[in-house]
Amino acid sequence: MEEAVVFLPLIGAILAGFFGRYIG
Repeated sequence: MEEAVVFLPLIGAILAGFFGRYIG
């Protein structure tokens, strides 16, 4: 479960970056 806790924010940051590039 610890891995998921570390992956959640990681995936969120990557998704945010992709969305930012797409929108920006």
